[in-house]
Amino acid sequence: MGKVARRFAGLVVVVGAGCSFDTDGANDSSQLGSSMGTEPTASAGSETDSGTGEGSASGEGSTSFVAGSTSVGNDEACVDSCAPAIPGGWNGPFYLVEAANPIECPTGFARQDLGFAGLTAEASSCACQCLEGAGDCRVDFELSITASCFGPLVNDSLQDGTCRGYNAAGANVRMLAAQAGAPTSCTPDVTMTTPEATWASASTFCAAPARGGDCGSDTCIAQSPEGYATQLCISSDGDAECPGGDWSARTLLHRSFDDQRTCLGCTCSGPTACVAQAFAYDSNSCGTGGQEVPFDSCTNISVSGGYSVGAAVDNGTCQASEVMPSGEATLTDPVTLCCAS
Repeated sequence: MGKVARRFAGLVVVVGAGCSFDTDGANDSSQLGSSMGTEPTASAGSETDSGTGEGSASGEGSTSFVAGSTSVGNDEACVDSCAPAIPGGWNGPFYLVEAANPIECPTGFARQDLGFAGLTAEASSCACQCLEGAGDCRVDFELSITASCFGPLVNDSLQDGTCRGYNAAGANVRMLAAQAGAPTSCTPDVTMTTPEATWASASTFCAAPARGGDCGSDTCIAQSPEGYATQLCISSDGDAECPGGDWSARTLLHRSFDDQRTCLGCTCSGPTACVAQAFAYDSNSCGTGGQEVPFDSCTNISVSGGYSVGAAVDNGTCQASEVMPSGEATLTDPVTLCCAS
């Protein structure tokens, strides 16, 4: 513990007043998991890695970014900081900044990676309704003076509440009625409101550039700018165990999530057939006391002078089912941090 403390003496552990880096360009929460491996553009005269987007400590370049940070020959003592050796298969070293949102790394420190913690993704709110298509239920009818309704004198249709008036002129009138048309159609329509998924914190990995200078078996790296949150770490893709030794403080972060929140169960029950009745009245105004006429039967409607026929028709309505939220947001693309203890 004393050895590591000596290596990083003077590093600040939290972001404080007078920070020397600019967070105005930080990614907002709508970019969750979308900026992995990106790097900010260095200012004129600075050097950053230009490879795959992951920062490295390869030692290329020796940008002076803060007073007192100077590259020297490898045979001279390191005047910056000495970092423990990086185990094979691990990335780094880098300085870790934890904040509410991703930040832009200081000039000369390329963004090496980005991870998040504390995902909140509440279930969707669901509602189900039925979109009704207009039905066209009706009563088709014929009026005839023959016993078998052959050779009708009238052939017409009745909608709900309609009335037709005629004059029997003393004839024996018969009516043949039939239910026709289609009932209301029902189309389920789900309304889903999914709350925005948010992270509790974002961790920005800012690569620590290599410096010339002798650190023995360790590596000479640039010190972080004054006032900068400085925790020195290495990383590995996936959920891994720390290599131990100096790199033993473990944190598991994730770069993104798979959002499978949805709504299930929205269905509609509706009418399968029309509901209708036909009536004959011994008056020409379809008043009260009408005679119900059965369907598909040639029926004597017992009228004399002026008479009328009418219908009551129901297209039916739809009933929506209950709909339930389903699915969740699951963490993806893990990255393991192991920091110097």
